[in-house]
Amino acid sequence: METKYKPKDSRYDNLRKGERSEAIILAHLLQLDFPVSIPFGRTERYDLIIDNGGKLEKCQCKTGQYKRGSIYFPVCSRGINGRTDYHGQIDYFLVYCPYNNSIYKVPVALSGSNTMVLRLDPFKANAPRAKMHMANDYQI
Repeated sequence: METKYKPKDSRYDNLRKGERSEAIILAHLLQLDFPVSIPFGRTERYDLIIDNGGKLEKCQCKTGQYKRGSIYFPVCSRGINGRTDYHGQIDYFLVYCPYNNSIYKVPVALSGSNTMVLRLDPFKANAPRAKMHMANDYQI
């Protein structure tokens, strides 16, 4: 399918990538029979609310990028006031990785203030492991 209009601004490419990831995550959650709510408008810091057995979980959807055996995703937003993390505003990141077509649910409490890494490939013998998280521990 060919698109008629292609904006020249890379912001639109990023918005489309995020919307695509959000739609894939939403469809996956619905296939798993999770009740999901979407906030009205785009002013909230979360994209979806999952009803997980009566507990409401605010979630921010992200697109993960595969590099060197790991999945990287941003844990902050960038605006006119600089970078802002999500601590205290969401419960989980829902990360879609196009490389392996998988979705991960990561507690915001594990994230820093810029980028988070989920290790997909096994560790090498001498690799530092202090802040690495194995992707399969968070896959849904």
